[in-house]
Amino acid sequence: MALNKDMLDLIATVHKPVIFYLPERLFPNLPPDVIKGFEAISLLNTLFLIDEKGTPGPIDGSIKYVTLLGKPKILKSNIFQLLEMKSNLNKDTFLYLLNDYNKEVSTWVSATEVIKNDALHETVNYAKTLQSYLDLQYQCLRDHQLELNSKFGEWKSDVEFERISKVFKKSSSINSKSNVSLKASVEDKRKTTIRLNKSKSLISDEEADKYLLNTIFNVYI
Repeated sequence: MALNKDMLDLIATVHKPVIFYLPERLFPNLPPDVIKGFEAISLLNTLFLIDEKGTPGPIDGSIKYVTLLGKPKILKSNIFQLLEMKSNLNKDTFLYLLNDYNKEVSTWVSATEVIKNDALHETVNYAKTLQSYLDLQYQCLRDHQLELNSKFGEWKSDVEFERISKVFKKSSSINSKSNVSLKASVEDKRKTTIRLNKSKSLISDEEADKYLLNTIFNVYI
């Protein structure tokens, strides 16, 4: 139980803190009363900050979002914790935990890339002063992903590289014609490379919607 809690806490730091927003087009199938509820509290198409405790709050002209400056340090600490786990756990257990962590990192690399590129066009409270923070959160997550691959690549099996890209399918930052090469699972021990076409989502729109709602707001539909 303690190990599970430690890993859940570690995974949660990937998106805490982060500046995020919910595009209105994310919810074409939600009941109208749920949509109205989100609109009433200014969450749709509105940038907000998820703080270190996981609590969403508005970006209201304050400087709370400077907490993002500590993001690289948090992620570097995660590397050390993962290295410690690697030393103390058997290979299968560590691989299972590392895969969960890596999936979360991949999710938020994709999300923050879209946010930094499209917030200007899609959000009602965008400000030029925020752009450097949007760039920072993407870059430090991307650097973290590269460091993970460098230090733990031989332990890592396939990840869901585009868990949420389908959600942002209309975004100019997603190139639907590009392909991505991913290493096949460590478990089959073969050095096979598989091709994943970005135009094919690994999850449905509904599943992606639910994932974001569950992750950010603990809303289950």
